[in-house]
Formats: sequence, C-alpha cells, structure tokens
Amino acid sequence: DKLLDLHLVLQQLLQMPLGRIWNSVPERDTFIGVFTRLAHKAMEAPAYAKDADLQAALFNSLCLWMQNYNGLYGLATMITQNLQHYEHLSESMASLVQLAYDKYNGTQLADEVLRDIAGKAFNSVHDKAGPKNTARFLVKFSQLAPRALLRQMGLLIKHLDSEAHILRSAMVDAIGHLTLYLASQEEQTEIIKNQIGEYFDIIEQRFQDAHYLVRAKVLQVCQFVCSGPAKFPKRRPRLIALISGRLEDKASNVRKHAIRALTLLLETHPFSLDGAELGIEQLEASLEKINGELEQMASAAPAKPAEAQADKEGNNNNGDADDDNDDDDEDADASMANGEATADGSQDFANAGLSPEMAAKAMHLQFQQRYYRDALHFVYQLQEAQQLLLQLLGSTNKGEVMESMDFFVTAVRFRVDGAQEGIRRMSHLIWTPNTSSNASSSNADGSAEEARGVRAKLLDSYMQL
Repeated sequence: DKLLDLHLVLQQLLQMPLGRIWNSVPERDTFIGVFTRLAHKAMEAPAYAKDADLQAALFNSLCLWMQNYNGLYGLATMITQNLQHYEHLSESMASLVQLAYDKYNGTQLADEVLRDIAGKAFNSVHDKAGPKNTARFLVKFSQLAPRALLRQMGLLIKHLDSEAHILRSAMVDAIGHLTLYLASQEEQTEIIKNQIGEYFDIIEQRFQDAHYLVRAKVLQVCQFVCSGPAKFPKRRPRLIALISGRLEDKASNVRKHAIRALTLLLETHPFSLDGAELGIEQLEASLEKINGELEQMASAAPAKPAEAQADKEGNNNNGDADDDNDDDDEDADASMANGEATADGSQDFANAGLSPEMAAKAMHLQFQQRYYRDALHFVYQLQEAQQLLLQLLGSTNKGEVMESMDFFVTAVRFRVDGAQEGIRRMSHLIWTPNTSSNASSSNADGSAEEARGVRAKLLDSYMQL
C-alpha cells in the first residue's frame, strides 16, 4: 500500500514543472532517477507484478517520465532489458508499451522497442529465455496494439526464419491477429486487401514448417482467423486443402489441431442459404435449376450486330489466335471448376440488350450460380477429408479420436453426405478403456475433456444426435 501511495504521489510530481526547482538538467534527472529505479526494482518482484493497481501506477509514472522529461530511450532500454532477463514481465511490458502508445503519444517508444527486437538474432540452443520472453511480448502486443505492430512488421518479418521455433510460432500468431485487425477496418482499401493477402500467403507457407509446434500454431491461427466476423471465402478452399493435408502429419498434436480446424471451418461456413445444409443432392438440384434459368435467358436474349461482327472476325483469325482462345477456354473452365463466375458470362447478359430488370435478375442468378458451385466444392473437399478422419477414429491418441467424433457430429448436423458412416464407426469406441497411457504421454496439451475418457465423449455425442 505504501508503494502504491508513493507512485500515486510520483504521478502528481512528474506532472509539475520540476525545472523551476532544478536549473540543471542532470540534477533534475538524478532526482527523477531515484523513483524510476524504484519502479524498476518493484517490477522485478513477481508478487508486485501481479498487483493490478500497483502495476497501473508504475506504468503511468514511467509514461509521464517518458512524456515530460525525455525518458524515451531510458524507458526503451528498461523494457528491452526486462524482456531479456525476466519471464514474468514479458506480457506486462507489452501492456506498458500499449499504454504509452495509446495515452501518452508513445509511438516512438513502440517503434524503438520493436526495432530493437527486430535487430536481435536469437539462438534457441544457447539462449532460451530471450526467444521465449520476446515471443510472449510480440503475441500480447499484437493483441493490444496491432496498429503499432504493423508499422514495424517489415523489420520483424525476418524472425519467421529464426532458429528459435517459439519465435517463428509467435510471428505466425501475431500475423493472425494483424489479419483480424486489418479485416475489421471499415474502409477496405486496396492496400489493406493486398496486406491481408500477403499475410495469408505467409500463413500458408508455414504449413510446411520443420517444427511440429509451429505447424500446430498455424492451425490454431486458422481457427481464430476464420471464426472472426470476416469469412475470407476466397481463401477458404486453399486453407481447407492445406489443413486436410495435415491430417496425415507425423505429429499427433498437429493432426488433432487439423481436425479441430476442419470442424470450425465447417461450423462457420459461409453457405447459409437453404438452412445452411450441405447435402450434395440439394445443392446440385439448386445449381441445375439456376443453370436452366440462365440458359433460357441467354437463348431469349437478342443477338446484337456488334457481337455478330465480332464472331465473324473471330472466324478469320489465324491458328495462333485459335490456340490462344483454346488456352483462354481452359482457364475459364478451371475458374468455373473453382466456383468462379467467368467474366464472359457477365458480359453476355450485360450487352445482350436485356431490360434493366432482366439484367439485374441475370446478375443475381449468376451470383447464386457461383454460390452453389463454391458450396459443392466445399462439400467435395470435406468428403475427401472424411476418408482420413474415418481412419483417425481408430487412433490410439485420445485427442484425435475425440476431435474426429466432434467433426462427424457437426457434419451430420449440416447434412454432409458420408458423415453417417463416421457415426456408425464411432460405436466401437464404447469398448475403449477410460484411461490410456499412450494418449497422456503423447498429448502435452491434454484437456479436461480427454481426461473424462472416450466412452463418456461417445455418449455425449450420441446424446447430441
């Protein structure tokens, strides 16, 4: 309590014009240094660091020192030293920098600390505390002040190639939070869209990381990024393909997170028409109906002279042009297979002489056509993954088995074809022992649900059905 009262008084003191008392700057700084060193010593004690009120008073005092008495470089040095030597201060230092950035115009402090981190080379063999503390700082800071972190990502990105896997994992985590932050901006400029695309490219590259903990972290990042308000429909097919590939990963922890990611992508899928159900027969029937309507509109549309002239000129092209057209047709077919409406289709209706009402209806039907093609492609991807998940139901690892059960229960709820086969195969798990030494030893992050046993999970799953 006395220490708290002292720093509350210090806050008032640092807001006063101390230059009127000390004409000499060194004397003034020596006086202030007495209290800043006391604050530093207090933070070194883990007990004081857990006191929220005391921590807030300490941080505000240090920020006032930085703001009013040129304490920027002294505070930056203090933060980097704390990150190097004190594990319990890694997240607290992120809160301190965030406070300075938001309330005390501490943009320069954030830049200074992040540039210092970017300039360090961590060796996981000889230095274990440094990478771990820095990793925790970066993850926490990406959650608290993503805008400040974005300013220095060009320098920090080099840590994706760090020898310390924990630092690579932290960078992937930070990139996930930055992606969510950028996607939440009201004005989606071209620069923001390109930045999101670059971050997704990095996430996809990290699926091939050499360390299994980084691959597991990538799958966790995919989960919280895709569960946010933004659905990222253009990126989901590629992510699902990569996640399905991790179902055959050699590390059980990675396989477990891959199953969980697939379940979450299924729960948050963007195909909410028709009650969000994903039955292939229903989707194909809807797509066939829309294709029929579009064909009728195309046949009823009057041909325009300009189009006829263009067709005539096209027939007189040389063989090279024909080859180019063939290539374009192949590209169009590929894009249609990926669920993308071709530009040619849109132009046919836009320039076909239709009334504004009919043109708007044609545009709406084309959007629906693309929607059902994407939905079918999504279901086909899930069916491919289900073949591997059926095998994982027989795994000796509890985590994989339970996550597979969750997936099939979710798939049945969304009427995914083939999910009933997984429900039938789950029945043999009733004879699984409640305890498994193999599961406990191979799962470093075992949950309370796993401790309950596979049989209890099986009964809960059938209760949900």
